[in-house]
Formats: sequence, C-alpha cells, structure tokens
Amino acid sequence: MLAMHPECVEKLMWGKKVVGLRVSLEAAAPALVKDLVKKSWQAKAPKTLLRELEGKAK
Repeated sequence: MLAMHPECVEKLMWGKKVVGLRVSLEAAAPALVKDLVKKSWQAKAPKTLLRELEGKAK
C-alpha cells in the first residue's frame, strides 16, 4: 500500500519499529480507505467470526 499510494500513506513509527500506516484522509480515495479499514479489521478480528462471515458471503 505504501509504495502504491505515497501521496496519502506513510509509515507510522514507534522508535525504529513500524507499527502501522498513517493515512491522509483528505488525499486518499474513499475506496482505498475502505479497503485499508477492512484489511485492518480482518487482521484483528477473531478468526471464528471471520469464518462465520465468510460462510455467509458465499
């Protein structure tokens, strides 16, 4: 994401460690923001909930 959208996405650092991405909502396309929020939620959501939701989507 960072390389594809350098105009609106940057690394979020904690010391020397990358801990996330900072997104400029003014510069980012709504579709990009939606995709990033979805991917972030999927990375943190309980796996059982993800499997349940994926089953309903099919």
